[in-house]
Amino acid sequence: MKKLFILIIFISNSIYAGMSVKDYQEFKKDKNSLEWYLLGLGNGFGFSNTELQSRNTTPIYCPPPDLKLTKEMLQRMLEKRIKEISNKPGYENLQIEPMLLSKLTELYPCTSKIKS
Repeated sequence: MKKLFILIIFISNSIYAGMSVKDYQEFKKDKNSLEWYLLGLGNGFGFSNTELQSRNTTPIYCPPPDLKLTKEMLQRMLEKRIKEISNKPGYENLQIEPMLLSKLTELYPCTSKIKS
């Protein structure tokens, strides 16, 4: 699973122009903007899940139905993921978006597939 995560991060780093860890560390100085950016990411991931479910496809991640992901929760998840990879060379150039998504899938795995 960890190898897949690292592969996804490196592939997405080369094909997706998101925010690098280095940029994220600088962006943290503007707390309000950062929180809204993270909330936008979380909402986008949630909308993707809704679209997948509407097509009777397994969602990307499966949080409890009563869980409301807040900006603060998303930032804590991202910070944990960054800490987990901070010993890897060049980690500061990796993108934060797939890191957050991988943390969501780790914390809220989908245990059963939706049948089509």
